[in-house]
Amino acid sequence: MTYGEYREKILKEISDCAKSIVSDNKINDFVNTIVNSKSVFCDGKGRSGLQAKAFAMRLSQMGITAYETSAATTPAIEERDLLIICTGSGETPNLIEHACRAHELGVKIVAITGIAESTISKLSDIVFIIDAKPKASQSNVSIQPMGTLFEQVVEVFFDTMVLMLMEKLQISNDDMYAKHNNLE
Repeated sequence: MTYGEYREKILKEISDCAKSIVSDNKINDFVNTIVNSKSVFCDGKGRSGLQAKAFAMRLSQMGITAYETSAATTPAIEERDLLIICTGSGETPNLIEHACRAHELGVKIVAITGIAESTISKLSDIVFIIDAKPKASQSNVSIQPMGTLFEQVVEVFFDTMVLMLMEKLQISNDDMYAKHNNLE
């Protein structure tokens, strides 16, 4: 197969999978929850964790107090905060521990996962299912390896949330650039 053929197959997979997230009420609840939270904590491991970190960065660039849970300077999570967990399987032990602790503290939890009946899903207040078949699945939903399709759709989902937040909060691209890291 040529580069162009692979590219077109990948883009079609991403588009088809992203279209499965259609709950406008849940999406609006998610946007409002972010806006109304004191702080937002973004969590995930591996490549899913990289998507969570990228989302925390964009939230910060919008002026929303956001942290990645693995950073050395991350403060304690509290009741008025939001924990966003990104996990294909919904069964990553460390993330389950984080969700349990947040649940005990009364923190609102949003999960972006591939498994509706996962432990993380059951602990979460809002759950978004990305039907990309996690990496442990034997089902061939994607030509791409492992959890790649899930991770790509998570990125599209988070970038869409950024646009919705920008519109809701009337934040421009210039506003975000003004908050971009200037020590790079």
